[in-house]
Amino acid sequence: MFKVLIPVAATLALIAAAAQSQSGTRAETDLHDPLPMAWYLSQEGDMARLAYGLANSDQLLIMLTCAPGDARVRSYGTVTPAGADLPEGPAPIDPLLGLAMAGVTMEVNAPALRTLREEGRLPVLAQTGRSTLSAAEPDKAVIAGFFAHCAKTAA
Repeated sequence: MFKVLIPVAATLALIAAAAQSQSGTRAETDLHDPLPMAWYLSQEGDMARLAYGLANSDQLLIMLTCAPGDARVRSYGTVTPAGADLPEGPAPIDPLLGLAMAGVTMEVNAPALRTLREEGRLPVLAQTGRSTLSAAEPDKAVIAGFFAHCAKTAA
C-alpha cells in the first residue's frame, strides 16, 4: 500500500509546489524559499535540456531534451505533456524517487509544446489528472532559448 501512496503523495506535493510557485514572479520569491519551482535550461554537448522543478535539485516534474535540427522532443518525468502517445503498460519506477517516470517523444510542434513555446504554459497529465505548468515572465526567455536550440541547423 505504501508503494502506491508515497509516490502519489510525492507527485501531489510537487504539483502543489508548482501551483503555489506560480502565484508570484521569481523576483518576488524569497531566495531561501524551499519550493521555488521554475523552468531551467542546461546544455551538454549538442543536447539542450529544459527542466521544470525545484532550483538546485534533482527534483523535477519534467525534462524536455532536443539537439539542433531535431523535429522531435524527448520528454521524461513524473508528468507527461498532454497529447503525447503514452507507452503501453505501467511506466517504470525511478528507484531514487519511487515515482513513475514516463518517457515519450513528441513532434516539436505538437499542441502542448506549441502552447509552452507561445504562451508559457505546458498542459500535462499526471497520476492525479490534468494540470498546467506555467512559466513566470523570466522563464519565458529560457523556454524560447530551448526551442531556438531545437530549431538550429545541425552542424
